[in-house]
Amino acid sequence: MTDTAEIDKVTAFKKAASALEPGVLLPDRVLTNAWQHFFFFEADRLFAPEFAEIQRELLMLEGGTVTCLIDLDQTAVLEFESAATLYLDLDTSSETYSVALRCAVKG
Repeated sequence: MTDTAEIDKVTAFKKAASALEPGVLLPDRVLTNAWQHFFFFEADRLFAPEFAEIQRELLMLEGGTVTCLIDLDQTAVLEFESAATLYLDLDTSSETYSVALRCAVKG
């Protein structure tokens, strides 16, 4: 992994982690006040084959490089080194995402 890729992952993680209100769970407002507009979707959609393509399109629209998915159920401490995360970038294929997701679910 290149240093740039690692930096992009750390940046994506920090953005995702900073958006969460510590100690707050759904159905309460889990996002910080900086997030005025957001979209929740059913968690099952993460397992859809087209999810990798959808996130790629969203990344391109916002000019991003990496998407960070954090499994809050499996994350005791919200720190980059220990959080249960998956990272997707513009090159992540549906097949690669599917394999990574299956490995993450198996633990």
